[in-house]
Amino acid sequence: MQRRIFSLLFLIAGVLLFQSVQAQTIVFPPGTATGTVPAGTYTSNINLDGTGIPTQPLSLTLEPGVIVESPGGNAVNAANTTNSTTPPRAPVTETENGTATNGITINNTANPSGNNLSGLRIQSSGAATIRATNTNIDVNGTNTNNGIWAIVQGANAPPNTPVDATVTWTGDHITLSERIRPASKRRTAASATPASMRPGTYQAMRAQRALRSLA
Repeated sequence: MQRRIFSLLFLIAGVLLFQSVQAQTIVFPPGTATGTVPAGTYTSNINLDGTGIPTQPLSLTLEPGVIVESPGGNAVNAANTTNSTTPPRAPVTETENGTATNGITINNTANPSGNNLSGLRIQSSGAATIRATNTNIDVNGTNTNNGIWAIVQGANAPPNTPVDATVTWTGDHITLSERIRPASKRRTAASATPASMRPGTYQAMRAQRALRSLA
């Protein structure tokens, strides 16, 4: 009898350990300049928040095998400002280091009624650079969703030296499914992976957004 109880407790402990290994969270304290996310499945958003310190460069790296199951909002985000006019400036970089055999998955489809959702996002007082390799992204929500969104939020006009928002991406797909809400009518947008969103490098762009094809 004692052996059966011990075996049952061992089995339960093993299941709980398995679940804790499978579903993880990671929190970077505010002001952290460099963050690295090891392989695993994350059920909360990943956020490197230097907001309020626009002079601080930020660098966020996702290692091969990272899976983000976002509850909504910005699945992966790095930001050092929310002010569009604040100099001086500092760059923000995101690197998603997926490999051909161990890619990265960003899934932000759990909150289809959510607005302004994103897969990978930067909001920077200086240059904004996203390098995503072997990274697949799915986003599902209402208006203004973005698969990849690199934002130069700081002042970017003379006499300042111009800086770029740069996206380099490879992967199987970036897919958006949106419910569009005009003033008088609600329509459903078809999920699409556009021919124009091929792996490559994109500069001075807001996105890339997957094509919206209205039904």
